[in-house]
Amino acid sequence: MLDRIYNLKNLQSEMQSGHFFFSAMLDTHAVGYDSAYQGNGVLWLKKLYVLPEVQGQGIGKSLLSAVVKAFPSCQEIRLLVNRDNLSAQRFYAQQHFIQTDELPVQMGDYKF
Repeated sequence: MLDRIYNLKNLQSEMQSGHFFFSAMLDTHAVGYDSAYQGNGVLWLKKLYVLPEVQGQGIGKSLLSAVVKAFPSCQEIRLLVNRDNLSAQRFYAQQHFIQTDELPVQMGDYKF
């Protein structure tokens, strides 16, 4: 899945279509990134990843903050989280996100 969805060509295509990417560095090492785009007045958080060994240090919060600051006109933030990703669900709940629905999602050839 990583090679098919997160390859350089797909990421470049997302950037060209208006997705913004942010990276988190710890010393000289990349430890996380996120991406977002605006559509119909809604800020969509597309990705937010932090290496497991540095989770819990505020890096995810900083990445989320960078996204919010980059889209000051948006009044609503939405995202999709895999139903089995309980740690991500806990993180977003701590950031005051509220689950509003459960949807089937397809990423490439993969259904969740």
